[in-house]
Amino acid sequence: MAGPLKTLFLALQASAYLQGVSLAFGEESRRAQEYSLPLVCMVPRGGPYSDPEFTRQVINGQIVDIDPTTERVWQVNTTIDLYLWATSNEPGALPIDEADAAETLRVLVCSALQDQRAMTDVNGNVALGLNFTVERDRWETMEDGWNRFGRALVISVQIPEPVLMPPPPEATVTSTNFTLQPLNRVPG
Repeated sequence: MAGPLKTLFLALQASAYLQGVSLAFGEESRRAQEYSLPLVCMVPRGGPYSDPEFTRQVINGQIVDIDPTTERVWQVNTTIDLYLWATSNEPGALPIDEADAAETLRVLVCSALQDQRAMTDVNGNVALGLNFTVERDRWETMEDGWNRFGRALVISVQIPEPVLMPPPPEATVTSTNFTLQPLNRVPG
């Protein structure tokens, strides 16, 4: 089963809003030059742990309560930075036109986040995706590093990521040994 990071990456990749947009993953891809624009580079940043918002888990297709004396659920409030690189197609584009292209890409990325959340399953149930919350955005240059993309619009999204203990392994008894003790009968 894919974890939240891979789920997000695959959801962005599958979204109709991001058709024709290059996707990259990881800090090492922030300055990569091999991608065509527009580009979204996903960089996980981690986050603090907190008490989970739920006390149930699904085991073998059934929802069960978690016994806090034997099981534990953690929750990481994971922040993921999405670096948005875009360029204007206008002849003689100015820096403000490049900023406008990045802001247009931001709308598409936010729409893709909601798009994966609002998918329907075969039974018509809605909200199968993860609930990524857009927290903030910022403009960033490449810390004086050369990059043909100029500056990026970085949006930070957060997801409460559950970390569940796996169910205990099941044991199959294949043999048993018994020691029989004679019964002490009480006369009477």
